[in-house]
Amino acid sequence: ARKGLKAQSSYEPYNLNVPVVIVSSEIAPWSKTGGLGLVAASYGYEFARKGHRTMAVSPKYKHYDNINYIGEARVRVANGDQNVKYWHRFLDGCDYVFVEHSTFNRDGGLYNDNDGREYHD
Repeated sequence: ARKGLKAQSSYEPYNLNVPVVIVSSEIAPWSKTGGLGLVAASYGYEFARKGHRTMAVSPKYKHYDNINYIGEARVRVANGDQNVKYWHRFLDGCDYVFVEHSTFNRDGGLYNDNDGREYHD
């Protein structure tokens, strides 16, 4: 990367009345194992910066600072009702919504357990 130079966006905004929703399994800086989290975060930032109403949705893998509880719902998953909670943070023009469910709260990383083995799901 070039030091001291700010990256310039080559995206010209169109259809600013159309909201943009980014849905990703990871989003930096909250959850990131590689490029996917960085790209999702960049989309949230760039679309909002260009004037789009922007929302990014991602799992809540652990507690994140400065997020606010906004509600919960019962949803049908695998033939059963599950409780899902929603958390929010507005940052740099983007609404970040984090979805909390018991399957996201587990030891280890986003995709591996503490011993480095991939989760069975």
